[in-house]
Amino acid sequence: MTKGVKRAGVVLGLVWESVRFAVSSLRTDKFRTTLSLFGVTVGIFSIVLVLSIVDGLKNNIRRGMDSLGGNTITVQREPWDLSDEQGWNIRKYMKRAPIDVGEYDFLAENLEGAEGVAFFTSFSTYDGIDVVCVKGDFDRIFSFGTAQGRWFTPSETAGRQSICYVGAQVAKNLPGGGSPVGTKIKIRDFYGQVIGVAAPRGESLAEIFDIDNSIFVPYGFGETIYGGGSGGAIALVPRDGVGQGELADRVRVLMRNCRRLTPEQEDDFSINRISYLTSAVDELFASVNLVGWIIGGFALLIGGVGIVNIMFVSVKERVPQIGIQKALGGPDYMILIQFLSESAVLSLAGGGIGILIVLIISLFLGENSAIPFDLSVWNVVRGLVIALATGGTAGFIPAYSASKMDPVKAINDL
Repeated sequence: MTKGVKRAGVVLGLVWESVRFAVSSLRTDKFRTTLSLFGVTVGIFSIVLVLSIVDGLKNNIRRGMDSLGGNTITVQREPWDLSDEQGWNIRKYMKRAPIDVGEYDFLAENLEGAEGVAFFTSFSTYDGIDVVCVKGDFDRIFSFGTAQGRWFTPSETAGRQSICYVGAQVAKNLPGGGSPVGTKIKIRDFYGQVIGVAAPRGESLAEIFDIDNSIFVPYGFGETIYGGGSGGAIALVPRDGVGQGELADRVRVLMRNCRRLTPEQEDDFSINRISYLTSAVDELFASVNLVGWIIGGFALLIGGVGIVNIMFVSVKERVPQIGIQKALGGPDYMILIQFLSESAVLSLAGGGIGILIVLIISLFLGENSAIPFDLSVWNVVRGLVIALATGGTAGFIPAYSASKMDPVKAINDL
C-alpha cells in the first residue's frame, strides 16, 4: 500500500513537471507553438461551435413543438412532408382550394375521436404583426400561457365581438405603460378591446406563427376586418385512446366527403403531423453535425501533425536528460507519461483557445442572434475531451520513442 502511494506520488510529480515544462515551452518558442496549436484551435472551435448551434436549434425547435403539441394534426393546402415521392411542387399545391371555415364546421360536427378542433388563419400588418383569426378549441391545441387577463370563451370564438388577445411584444409596444387589458387597439379601421396577454415565449423556428408578435381575434371579428372567404388551416388533437394515425384517417375520409372527391381523385388537401417536422429537423441536424465534424476533423488532423512535430523536437532537445533518467533507474512508463502530459497540455491549450473564441462569440451575439446558440457546459467538456484525446494520440509516438531510448546512447549526446 505504501509503495503504491509513493509510486502514485512520483507519477503525479512527473506529470506536474511535464506540465510546467510544456508551459515553459509555450512561452519560449511562441512562433513554433502558435503554428502547432493553430490546427487544434480551429478544430475544437469548429466542433464546439457546431455543437452549440445544433443544441440551440434543438432547444428552439423543441420550444416551438411544445406549443404545437406532439399529437397535433393540421389540415392545410400544402404538405410538410418533403419526402413525398412526387416532390414538393408549390404550383400544384397553390392550385388547390384553400381550407375554409365551412370545412372546419363540417369536421367539428361530424368528427369522432378528437379532443379539440380549431380553425385559424392569419394576416400580416404593415408593421410585421400577425393578426390570427381563430375559431373553436384553439387554446386547447396550442399551448401558451396567459400573463394577464384571459383567453376567449367558446361563445366568443364563435361570435363577432370586437375583442382581442395579444402577444407579449405587442402588449409591450402599446402606449400608456400600464396593463393593456381593457384598452383598445386599432387593427386596420377597426378597434378591438384587449382581454388577455400571452406570456413571453421568444421566437421559435418551429412555430406556425410568432406568438409574441401576434394579435388573436375571433374569426367573426377577423371577417369584419379583412372580409370573408379567406383560407386557413384546421388543427386537431386526438382524444385519449385514439391514435394520431387513426384520427388522421377519419379526417381524410370526412374531408374527401366534404370536397366531394371521387375514389379515383387524389386528395386536394394535406394532413400534416408534427412527426414530419421532427424527421426533417433530425435530417438537418445530422447534416450540420457531419459538416462540423468533417471540418473539425481535418483541422484536428493538421493540429495533430503539428503536435507530433513539436513533440519530436522536444524529445530531441531532452535526449541527455532522458538518458540520465533511465540510467538512474527511471522506468519506461515514467518517460512515456512525461511526454504524453506535455502533449496533452499543448493540445488542451489549443482547445481552450478555440472554446474561448466560441464563448466570446456567444457573449457577443447573446439572445439577439438570428441563429439560436447554446454553449453549454457539456459542449465545453466535450471540446476539452476531444482536445485531450487529440493531444494524447498525437504525442504517443514521440513519447513512446523517448521511453524506448537507449540510455547509453542518450548520455553520449551530452
